[in-house]
Amino acid sequence: MVDVSIVIVNWNGGSELLRTLEAVRAAAVDRPCEIVLVDNASTDGSADAVPRRFGDVRVIRNPVNIGFGAANNVAFSIARGRYVLLLNPDALIDRPALDHLMAFMDTHPQVGACGPRITEADGRSLSLWCARRDPHPLDVLFEYAYLYRLLPRHRPFARHVMGDWNHGDDRPVDALSGACMLVRREAIDQVGGFDEQFFMYGEDLDWCRRMRQAGWLVWFVAAASVRHAGARSTQQAGDHGARWAVESHLRYFRKWGTPLDLLKVRLALSLGCALRSLAWLVALPLRPRAWRYALRRSAGYLRYTLLAWTA
Repeated sequence: MVDVSIVIVNWNGGSELLRTLEAVRAAAVDRPCEIVLVDNASTDGSADAVPRRFGDVRVIRNPVNIGFGAANNVAFSIARGRYVLLLNPDALIDRPALDHLMAFMDTHPQVGACGPRITEADGRSLSLWCARRDPHPLDVLFEYAYLYRLLPRHRPFARHVMGDWNHGDDRPVDALSGACMLVRREAIDQVGGFDEQFFMYGEDLDWCRRMRQAGWLVWFVAAASVRHAGARSTQQAGDHGARWAVESHLRYFRKWGTPLDLLKVRLALSLGCALRSLAWLVALPLRPRAWRYALRRSAGYLRYTLLAWTA
């Protein structure tokens, strides 16, 4: 029987994808596992290099980019493991981290999903998104106004990303990051895969909430640590990523909130995007060599103030 199915969704992952696969192979050595790579129409040749170097990896190629959640669902439909590990193509997991996650799931049968500490590329700075509380409309405003970064330890401003907690102990949480999450097969069979209406962003919040609604627990495992090397897909998404984020916030609150919550989040998004547009304008004199980029970002966020009311 396959112990764990390791699922990686790739979109122009470059050389980081190959480093991730090397790390996965070392982490899972001597453990019955399978690796499934779903490629979302990459154009950088990253998926082409995989069969030559990793003949044991099953590669599924989508003719178009169908989104993060939908691509994972393709892999779920063929995964044979009793656990499924979601891993970003720029996330580096080692054997101790995988062992800690697997051991935790083996000894906590009521847990549907668990996740590790996720650090930034330097290996030390904690990613603020590895464990979260269910969002409130104010959290969206604080995110877009960057208050959660300016005051990361103050609960009113960093409540959603749990900035008031040092992430030093195991505990149940509302949601984990899709960048690295170990999920029980029975939980997937019960609640289904990702909601494919979320193209990118927010699908992990929704999925974890559905698991909890079905009676499963979601836990953060402090002893396991994974380095998120570069958020490459997010960086490539650029202006498209900002649009996907706005749409995902609206979709989440339309699904889980009241009509008043949806109105509040529309206000939060429009104000937050207006603030970001203004910030990019203010940055123009500070970026003389990149003024076109700053102007484009400012104009983009100005458009998203309208999208907050039309999407």
